[in-house]
Amino acid sequence: MRLSEYDSSFKNKFMFLKFMDDQSHVESLQNGNLRCGTAKIYKDFEKKKGKKGIGDRYDSSLVIVPQKVKFHLSDTIKLEAKANKVSLDDGEIDHMPVFCLYGLNGDYLEVEDQDDEYYYTRTVFDEDDKILLQKDFGEHALLIHPIFLERVAQRMKEQEIKVTHDFVTYHDLSNNDLKKYISYEQNKLNVVFQKDKSFIHQKEYRLLLHTQITDYKWFDIGDIHDCSGYITRENLFTEGFELQVVKNA
Repeated sequence: MRLSEYDSSFKNKFMFLKFMDDQSHVESLQNGNLRCGTAKIYKDFEKKKGKKGIGDRYDSSLVIVPQKVKFHLSDTIKLEAKANKVSLDDGEIDHMPVFCLYGLNGDYLEVEDQDDEYYYTRTVFDEDDKILLQKDFGEHALLIHPIFLERVAQRMKEQEIKVTHDFVTYHDLSNNDLKKYISYEQNKLNVVFQKDKSFIHQKEYRLLLHTQITDYKWFDIGDIHDCSGYITRENLFTEGFELQVVKNA
């Protein structure tokens, strides 16, 4: 039985995972080096390599799907066709540093035992998600406590860099969604936290740094060994990560 079924409040309490290609990248992050990419990097990744996952040609873009386009060439010649997606990109947003995580809530923690103080849990993943995550991401993973968000915000404040962070919401980009356009009008940065529903298995949590970069860049966030733990993706998906969760936390 999942933790969120014992206590529904754990649907809104999260740990994080960061998948990486190389164990040295894990060690670098634990040593305090936050490696950020940009929306432009992720767009170019899919455009150049034709691979979705890390790449997303519509990352941080406002996508519009015209229903029909009419061409009046003359009084007697008229053409009508359905247009492809149109993406509106913002050059400033495209060069803001982004750091991506996987959000892990009580829906993915299996309770194996409990006492008066704790739930004793283990991470679990849907089989379909395992297949897609193995396709998208590297074979090394870091489990990260949510205090990580406070650490990053504090270090960035010291560097006079504002941080915005939130979960990504997923939409059907083949359809026009009024809520998406209203959200953009309210704050254009909201597009950073919206992706196509084909990425929903990534359960992405994003940190957006309010500065500009042109390529991958490392930001100093201080050592995080005390709030993170390493595991291979294979062990994560087969054996899981054991977590002792305080009741009524």
